[in-house]
Amino acid sequence: MLGSLAPCAAHAQENTPEPILRVTLDPPCVVVRQAATQRIEVLAPNYKTAPPKLPEFQPCNVLTRQLRSPYESEERDGLTDGGVWFDFAIHPQEPGSYAISGLTIVAKYAADPPATREATLTLPRIAFQTFIPHVASDLPFLAAGSLSNALTINRSSDRLETGNAVTRTVTIEDRGHSYDAVVAGEICCLDGLMLYPAQSSLQTPARKEST
Repeated sequence: MLGSLAPCAAHAQENTPEPILRVTLDPPCVVVRQAATQRIEVLAPNYKTAPPKLPEFQPCNVLTRQLRSPYESEERDGLTDGGVWFDFAIHPQEPGSYAISGLTIVAKYAADPPATREATLTLPRIAFQTFIPHVASDLPFLAAGSLSNALTINRSSDRLETGNAVTRTVTIEDRGHSYDAVVAGEICCLDGLMLYPAQSSLQTPARKEST
């Protein structure tokens, strides 16, 4: 009886669907510092018994940031595959060609419940291009969807006298690229005033202030 069951078990194991790995990058060509979104999608038969083990990757001259990881499911040959996808924002810092390759992800799933299985999946090579727009090639360049600045003045007294302080705060905000690209410039000092500049401070992932 054991001899007859073993081939059946082996046959069932051979017919068990394998996990599905999908990797996309959109768009494949971006302006320097603006984001491309890489999606890693892992689906496995029945359900996953543990979250997939993601590789750590940090390509040279590229900033990466994980965005979200919602769960999903889909039907395949009458069976339900459970899975999750991971979105990463990729911000290249210099123009040129980039590639992400040689990475693996480990998925644990219920191949034949309650039996579990572990699979190591190799991520396909992903290549993308970055560039600086031609009209900006010879100019100081900031890759931003929008750029704004604001000025506020706070006085130490309603009636200023010699020696009183006035605090001038300049806020620079940009959107559409990685947050570290805005650098506060120098603030000019007027005649008769003594300037005590404070260090720039980061307020949000897309804002720096200079006082």
